[in-house]
Amino acid sequence: MINFKLSQKGIKDWDKYLSDIDSYLRNLGFRKYDQKHKGEDFAYWENYDGYSIGILVYDFRKYEAVPHKIVSLQFECMINDIDCRIDLTVSKSIELPEFEAMSKDFYNAMKRYN
Repeated sequence: MINFKLSQKGIKDWDKYLSDIDSYLRNLGFRKYDQKHKGEDFAYWENYDGYSIGILVYDFRKYEAVPHKIVSLQFECMINDIDCRIDLTVSKSIELPEFEAMSKDFYNAMKRYN
């Protein structure tokens, strides 16, 4: 299992890192999309009970003007069964299980507004 955090200090092989993330998330049931939800290069999404969790991947290696050639992740939670759009976005160095717990708490707090 990979160390799944937003900030991956010390990573030298970003292609392997992306491959590891792909394997890790697909094994958990996430599906890969190229939808550009928030300008990301691609994302992984999984449906939970009433909400979806996404991991958005930003590959900054392609930009000449960016001095740090890194890959960055952003966690998203979108509530599915509500008559409006309510999202949770987290750009912090956390583990996926921690974000899953945050998302469940977020969903439970927001579903009363349905």
